[in-house]
Amino acid sequence: TNLVRLQATGCNITGSIPSCVMSMSTLEDLSVAENELTGTVPDLVAGSRLRIIDVRSQKSSASLTGAFPSTFASQDALEFVQMSGLKLSGSLPDSFSSTSRIRYFDLHDNDFSDVLPTTLGAIPHMETLWLADNAFSGAVPPGIYDHPSRVEVNLNSNEITTLSVTSQHSNPGESLLYF
Repeated sequence: TNLVRLQATGCNITGSIPSCVMSMSTLEDLSVAENELTGTVPDLVAGSRLRIIDVRSQKSSASLTGAFPSTFASQDALEFVQMSGLKLSGSLPDSFSSTSRIRYFDLHDNDFSDVLPTTLGAIPHMETLWLADNAFSGAVPPGIYDHPSRVEVNLNSNEITTLSVTSQHSNPGESLLYF
């Protein structure tokens, strides 16, 4: 009941992530990348303290599947989301919080589709956004690349149709080093 960190990267763990792990009220860091996990990523409970989730690059051919957990979008504690190289699919929820603390958000090399959510561009402190190698389509919403806090944005290998060069920010993309 007092577990703060669960770090087991590259340990050949099999099976699914138990929902009881995601409901631990004290858990701040779940780093179980490069294992053989399958199933879906469970939702977070209200009031979660989870700051870091790293489940990238599961070695099992079944990998982690399903949708991006909608509860992740409304959690203010999350700072680091690393869910690349999985088999996640569907749309991202358009309910990211403007009070979000996410700084690093990497969902590249999955099977996401649909348009990029407008609320994703409103995350105020996000420095890194990697969404390459998916099937996102349509226009890039304001704030995705032109927000002053963005440093790296990768949208390669998607089906993006429109990129606006106007910005609502006084210093658009002033920190942007990689686009």
